[in-house]
Amino acid sequence: MDRLALVAGLKRTLDTIARLGGDPDLHVEIPYNLLHELRSHVFQLCQNHNVPLQSGRRLPFEFDTLTEPQYFARALRFAVVQLRQTGVPEENHPEMLRGALDLVAKGLFSGAPRFHLSSHDAEDRLLTFQELLTQKLTYCFQAGYYPDSIAQYDLLEEHGLIAWGTVPKAWELTSLGRYAQGLAPFSLLLFLLGAQLSLGRERRGGRYLTRKLMGRLLKAGAGQSIDRGEHLPRHLTLFGIVDRSDDGEYFVSQFGYQLLTAAHEREAQIRDLIQLLLESEIHGFTLREPAFGAGEAAVAANATNNQSLAEAAKLAKAGKHLEALRLLYPSIEALLNSLIEEEGLSIKQLPGLHKKFEELIRIGRLPPRLGYWGEIVTSRNKIVHGNIRDGADDLCAPLYHFVAQFLLDLIQETRPVPVANNAGGNRTTPPLQSDRASRGR
Repeated sequence: MDRLALVAGLKRTLDTIARLGGDPDLHVEIPYNLLHELRSHVFQLCQNHNVPLQSGRRLPFEFDTLTEPQYFARALRFAVVQLRQTGVPEENHPEMLRGALDLVAKGLFSGAPRFHLSSHDAEDRLLTFQELLTQKLTYCFQAGYYPDSIAQYDLLEEHGLIAWGTVPKAWELTSLGRYAQGLAPFSLLLFLLGAQLSLGRERRGGRYLTRKLMGRLLKAGAGQSIDRGEHLPRHLTLFGIVDRSDDGEYFVSQFGYQLLTAAHEREAQIRDLIQLLLESEIHGFTLREPAFGAGEAAVAANATNNQSLAEAAKLAKAGKHLEALRLLYPSIEALLNSLIEEEGLSIKQLPGLHKKFEELIRIGRLPPRLGYWGEIVTSRNKIVHGNIRDGADDLCAPLYHFVAQFLLDLIQETRPVPVANNAGGNRTTPPLQSDRASRGR
């Protein structure tokens, strides 16, 4: 899977999950009793057999697949996906899995060449569809087997962008996934690397990029060979960061060097974005497309006497989300200040956004849920005040939607005015007004 196909596939998968719930066939949980039965079946097949092994050669990959629990469960998962996608009824799966294991073991003990495990029969004969499909399942137990569709779902799930919903029994986008859905190709890869740096472990020999490995690759530079002894996570070649020359040498590609440089420069901002999204999801605040176009911004500006909101909407429409964000954060603080003054309190006695939100919640001027969301949103406004260079604006587009939606809800709660919704109508009831009424204010 090349870099272009990877990005296109990931974007398509995110869109399909958002609209249709994704492909349920790719979510596989092998029941423990079946897994135990198949392990016992393998032992019965393998005991008292010899495995041909040439001098100086490692054991065949299929041997590890049959004996290592992690590899074995993974191969069975691949096989079940293939059976589902072929339309085989669930009750037939155990029999066909046992048949595939029989063929894998037979090829292993006969020394049959890899990828030809089904060619051990010397005589021509007619095969049933079920026999042909069972033979095809043997590919799931061989080295290098990893269908693109499964790989894309695995990649998104490992990075926390999608999750399996047990109630609807469908895939769902997480806050990270909804954010990534709006990113351009380069920014999507950059965001995934940022997730690895933020959520992964800093250890040598791991599956993901680490800060130390990133530093070594940047020090090597574009086009320079990498020490063969250096463990390279699979994602580096998958993302096109590392390429392989004709003579087998690995080197950092020019594209990879640019991507690593951007990841290094923007690591703090991406980490803050990820933390913002994770904290928001924990408290039930999800990223959604806001009703904050030019019309909504004009009404909001009139309600708050803050014309910078209309200007922010214009900037966002022009694709200048970073500049728009730099107008929204001061607007949030200005609105909080006006609320505090209306309550007869002193702004000077409440320095910082955190204290303002805390006091407005305490006196009942803001509902707790909106106040907590505000603290999460504003606690990381350094994202837009930090050292973000040209080209990072695409990363800020989903963040703009998130902050704009919060500001719109804040205005609706504190300055109840008709605000046009996405369907073209007017919304006159503040979304959190019932919350406020329940407090008796």
